[in-house]
Amino acid sequence: MRYLQLLTLTVLAAAFVGVFAACGDDEERLTDEEYFAELTRLDKEFDERGEADEAASAKDASDLFREAARDYDEALSDLNPPEDLQDEHDDLVDAIQTFRSAVEAVDFEEDAPAQEFFEHEDLAEPFAAVNAPFCAVQAVADDKGIEADVGCEEGEEGE
Repeated sequence: MRYLQLLTLTVLAAAFVGVFAACGDDEERLTDEEYFAELTRLDKEFDERGEADEAASAKDASDLFREAARDYDEALSDLNPPEDLQDEHDDLVDAIQTFRSAVEAVDFEEDAPAQEFFEHEDLAEPFAAVNAPFCAVQAVADDKGIEADVGCEEGEEGE
């Protein structure tokens, strides 16, 4: 019986430590500069990997975007933003996950032209919806006077 109590206390203590660590504290959070530098790096990497405009087919473009969106989603979800950017960061993660899910849900024929990927009706809204959270994060960087290019497409903030 004592062994069971000790085991239960150990499991509860481990769970408490895990929950506390998952919440993170301010010491583990990125600084504003680190956060925006990381978003700029991720955006550049996504752009380099997502050269789907040159893809041979819609399936190739979809595969490129699936892989790039998956990696971007995972990297973004692992970031611990400054506390005052948490809401904007969460909105950005949600938008990327929605975009990722939309791309993963659409299949294309092997010989479909690449343009079909970019014009697919099920992808139009997720494509457009990703820009607003990027622009909200970019606006914070701009307000703080931090040089950043996080992926906000000029003139599309309202989409």
